[in-house]
Amino acid sequence: MTKLRGFSILFSMLLILQLLVPIPTTFANPALGAGHGESNGRIEVKKVDQSKEAIKWHVVMNASGQENNGIGAKISFSPGLTHGSITEIQNVEIKKTADGYDIKTPAGSEAFELELVTNIKDSKQIIYEVQALATFPDGQFEASDQTTLPRESSEGSVINDDGQVAEEEKPANQNQEKPTTPDQDSSDQKKESNEAGKETEHEKPKVENSPPEEKPKIENSGPEEKDVKQIEGKPHPPFLSTARPSALAGMQSGSEWPAPGSLKLMKDATPTGTYAEWEVELAIEGKNVKTSSDIVLVLDKSNSMGLGRRLSKAKQAANEFVDNLLLEGSSTRIALVSFNHQATINQDFSGYSNKRQLKNAINGVWPSGGTNIQAGLHQAQTMLARSSADQKVIVVLSDGEPTYSFQASNASAYSWPGNKYRFILSNFDYNTIIGSGGATI
Repeated sequence: MTKLRGFSILFSMLLILQLLVPIPTTFANPALGAGHGESNGRIEVKKVDQSKEAIKWHVVMNASGQENNGIGAKISFSPGLTHGSITEIQNVEIKKTADGYDIKTPAGSEAFELELVTNIKDSKQIIYEVQALATFPDGQFEASDQTTLPRESSEGSVINDDGQVAEEEKPANQNQEKPTTPDQDSSDQKKESNEAGKETEHEKPKVENSPPEEKPKIENSGPEEKDVKQIEGKPHPPFLSTARPSALAGMQSGSEWPAPGSLKLMKDATPTGTYAEWEVELAIEGKNVKTSSDIVLVLDKSNSMGLGRRLSKAKQAANEFVDNLLLEGSSTRIALVSFNHQATINQDFSGYSNKRQLKNAINGVWPSGGTNIQAGLHQAQTMLARSSADQKVIVVLSDGEPTYSFQASNASAYSWPGNKYRFILSNFDYNTIIGSGGATI
């Protein structure tokens, strides 16, 4: 019985302590969701510049230099924003989504900096925000930044960042006497001593007490002149800005921005404070005319390419070539042909969506056999003959002279550079291969 009474007293004391002493508790942030946390230097988002048409952001992934097995990040735009441009970084995969980008970085401790530009598609929005959610092995981390753009109401009033209508500044001379210069003061004093001066003094109140309804005639003369200011005592209407996209007519010019070949003309002006004088800034931006290109990479895989790091360096160059040309939205395709004593199509023409398969094919080439450059070139020409691209290019990566070729049935006189040969072969039989096969190093 004594033990039961002691347990009851102990339980009561614990209950009282729970009510009086705050017990630390962890709550999930509903905005982040379970398992999310502050950025802790893992990911950073910062607005760096903005205009009426676009906002520039700076995003840093793994800013703290944390060792990782690869970071997955999702960048999201708030309503009113749409895709503009984003920095392309080698070995970083960037995929466009409906409201932002999905990004994947390679393993390591490197920090990756991206410059992101978002276009403003809805100027009625007041707050614009970019959020980034990065996934690390130890959890998810979030960062965001936002900015505001002032806009005008339908009546012409400026709306502040908090959504309130800003009070209009009243002219300095409203409800006050018109300021006079020292010259006018001395002139008025002289006029007070004679009859003409008295007559002038009687006329001045007529100007000062003129009905204020006369000024709105200037201010309301049109919607473009709602910000009329007084400079040197004269109405100074605003400069009409032409900061809206337009295209110039031409043979290769698009009709609407940002169509390929179109030009965007922008003009912005700022009053200098002198009557009828503005500081004008002109800008022009153009979009390239898109042309399609088909490229065949012809890669030497003969035995001599296995010496040293010849083939590995050639593969590295080929991979960088692919990364620089196969960008999202481009109209370029690349195919891979490898050759030793004969040619092989390792990968047909591939665009941005099949870039990974093309790079895998490049990395899968290994050295063997002799060198028949002609076979690689012939295979590339055959592939380009079926292409309808505007530009057709062959890029050869090789280390030496051929040791095999196709048999020709005709030779004619020809002067080669350096006079090394004095004839040229033609009428080749592409089914008959001749040569010693010995490696040329």
